[in-house]
Amino acid sequence: MRTNSALPSGSLIIRERLLRRFEDATGQLIPFVVLNAPAGSGKSTLATQLLRSPLLEQFRVYSIHGASARGQSIWHSLGRCLAAAEPAPLPDDDAYSREWVHARISALTEPTLLLLDDYHGMTTAEHDRALLALGESNPHFHVCVLARSVRVLDGPLYMHRVRVIDRNELAFTAEESLDLAAQSGVELSAGLTEAFSQADGWPVAVAAVLRTAHETENAPRRDGARIGESIPAPAPVAAHPALQRVAIDILDVLRELDPHARVVLLGASLVGSFSLDHAAELIGKPAARTQSHIDTLLQLGVLVRLAHGAGYRVHPSVRATLPDIAAQEFSTSKRKALVLRAAQEMEKSNPFDAFRIYLRSSSLAAAETVLWSNFTAITDRSDACLAALSPLNDAELFAHPTLAAARFFLEFESSTVAPKRFWHTSQLSHAGAQRRLKLNPDPADPLHIGHRMQVMIGERMQGNAPAALAIAQDIEARLTSHGRLEGPDLRTSGNNEPVLLEELAFTAFMGGDSALARRVWQRLSILMEQMSERASSDSSGGAPHATLRPGPWQHAALSGLALVESNEGDFRRGAELLAHSDQVRDEYGPAPGLAWVNAEIVRAHHAYEFRRPDLLRQAIERTLPWCDRIEQWPMLIMAEAESVRYQRGTDWALPQLRAGIAQIERERHGVGVWGGYLALYQAMLHATSGNFAASKQIMDALPARNPFVQIGRARFALFQGNNVQALLLIQRLGPAALNLRQQIDRFLIAAIAAWACGRTEEAFDTLRSAGELISRCQLSMMLRSVPFEPLAELAAAARDAGVCDVVALINSVPELARCVMRESLTQMEQRSLESMITHPSLADAAVALAIAPATVKRHRLTVYRKLKVGGREEAILQATRMGLLQRPGSSDEKGPVTPPT
Repeated sequence: MRTNSALPSGSLIIRERLLRRFEDATGQLIPFVVLNAPAGSGKSTLATQLLRSPLLEQFRVYSIHGASARGQSIWHSLGRCLAAAEPAPLPDDDAYSREWVHARISALTEPTLLLLDDYHGMTTAEHDRALLALGESNPHFHVCVLARSVRVLDGPLYMHRVRVIDRNELAFTAEESLDLAAQSGVELSAGLTEAFSQADGWPVAVAAVLRTAHETENAPRRDGARIGESIPAPAPVAAHPALQRVAIDILDVLRELDPHARVVLLGASLVGSFSLDHAAELIGKPAARTQSHIDTLLQLGVLVRLAHGAGYRVHPSVRATLPDIAAQEFSTSKRKALVLRAAQEMEKSNPFDAFRIYLRSSSLAAAETVLWSNFTAITDRSDACLAALSPLNDAELFAHPTLAAARFFLEFESSTVAPKRFWHTSQLSHAGAQRRLKLNPDPADPLHIGHRMQVMIGERMQGNAPAALAIAQDIEARLTSHGRLEGPDLRTSGNNEPVLLEELAFTAFMGGDSALARRVWQRLSILMEQMSERASSDSSGGAPHATLRPGPWQHAALSGLALVESNEGDFRRGAELLAHSDQVRDEYGPAPGLAWVNAEIVRAHHAYEFRRPDLLRQAIERTLPWCDRIEQWPMLIMAEAESVRYQRGTDWALPQLRAGIAQIERERHGVGVWGGYLALYQAMLHATSGNFAASKQIMDALPARNPFVQIGRARFALFQGNNVQALLLIQRLGPAALNLRQQIDRFLIAAIAAWACGRTEEAFDTLRSAGELISRCQLSMMLRSVPFEPLAELAAAARDAGVCDVVALINSVPELARCVMRESLTQMEQRSLESMITHPSLADAAVALAIAPATVKRHRLTVYRKLKVGGREEAILQATRMGLLQRPGSSDEKGPVTPPT
């Protein structure tokens, strides 16, 4: 099975990279080199090239072949080799041979190389250490060992004394395979490239492919392709005929050499990887006996040790051929048992493959357990995971809701999946999880937390925010300070924690518990930092199949924290978190499961505060493909309306808001408390535009104890001109229970109302507090929700009094965004207003009111001024909106958003 048995020696390429491995830093031959690789790896070919190289021009070379030395001690073999030119042969006495070899090597004065081929037949711990000692006894003496395996020479105890060249180094690179093809006169084709890929650099396999290609007509080269160019490999095809022949030849050899090893090889071909225990179960032999059969396969090269952990896999060159043969020799039940046993072993080292094996074998309960334990890592391979889940029907998804949850998670973030499909999958996950919890409410069930999370998400998606929030609060209460679930049966593996924490935090935010959302997102951020540090420190180790990427989940945590801080009113801190979030996204990619949308919501709101319309455009462009499923849609359309209010005023913002709501199919979206926030935002816009009737109608439908509602009522009284009531309402709110946004609102309303009531010191103090908070949080947009003129008057007075100077801050509000306060009407002005409807002409109104026409005209002009209108029609419209006139059907407003119950 040597490479040069498949190709003429003249076709072999000289691999300088390997010849340089025999040299030390000074360009001299390394004292002790071991070529430790299976059969067919090209060890003898490399040794031949070494002997012909300039490096050994001055060396005397002695060679021993293991096959001829079997049954002899190493001392006898060495003695016979070194004494080949002696007049008399050495006696067979081992002790004499040992002394003679030591004396002969110690006396060497010229560079000498001892080449031991097929040393695997002689290797023992004693022989290996004896060779090492000989190699170090004289600087002129060098040793080169060729073996399919060695006992201790490649171990960690001797790595500083031995240069080991293993199978990976001896394997042909893609470029070397192409060079070999060119030197062999073989024309390059897509089929040949695919065959090289299957051979995976194993020299004997590459040589077999080239030999077949040389003997048969090959496919013509692609236009423009030259030997040595990289040609894209075609889709996976059947094994190359030459590789099929290699596999069959190996099986024929094993049939005579080691039948049990043959069974192990066929069984291994049916699974991705297997262990010693698995192989022992397959052939029914003890582990020690089984290891000898595995060693046979390793030495033949058809079996490869896994890079991490104790396990093996079939070499790619024969992997495509053997399963068909195994299917003929193993029964269906034996094959299934083999595969399931392998999946059990892979659950920790390769959970994704174990998950797929369970699905293919219809072991859905096992697949569900592995999925939940590794939810984040498995769903991170989105395309492959979705392909594995797609064949499942509704009954299977309902019975195993975690599988439905994974499919919903992946479909939800795919803009090409129709909403009808993923909403249906969400319902299967929700209903199935509820059923499972009812059948088995035991918290010790490994899937208990997963099912509760699925119910939580389902309730949130259906708009039942209180129920979802209650579940989130209960789960969070069971989290330790490290973000892991308490209890021996409820610990998570790190591969489901990110999605659990993200969903907990987002549910808390949508339910109105910002403190909980902040805590959990902070916990997620810390967890991802720790995982990143571990990944960096374990870059040379760890599980090879762990696909969890901390970067995108760090983006999710930072986006969520930016959302919380900005929503609470700290735009400065939100902007810092958003910038950090964007850096993480640029480096590692966006957060999974549309968690990245939180960053775009923040960006949309920062657009109007930082006067950056481009930020709003960017946010809308990024979220547009997913507009039919974004749960935060109320926040997005509020950001659009607020940007319009900043640029064009409230009268333009209200139609923009109504148009945004009309475009959303609200029955598909659970908005949590954001339905109420959306209603409050409309109430604020109506109040600032003077539409008191619509504003009152909305607020009357909202919970009276809600701090936002109480602030809204105080704002309503302020714009109505009822300053005493506004001051009383706002003073009932204690600042301790308010967030930054609410505190600013409270200070501004209280300052204007106190100023109007003649409470100057109180007005100055609250204005100063408001200015400090606005500057600290960078939230000047709050100035657009209170009357501008009295606020500017108060600011000027406070500046003149030396209390604080916020005049420039208040004057920064654009003119179109400044709110006006309409004055209340006297009794006579109210009667004059009503006469505009019943008696449009001045003469008729004067007769009806029993006053002079000039007096009627004067009162009407006063009404126009107080209502901030330019004529009779505008006055009637504005008065109707303010509730000063009652005329059925006169309102031009559409009904307000109904808040959730």
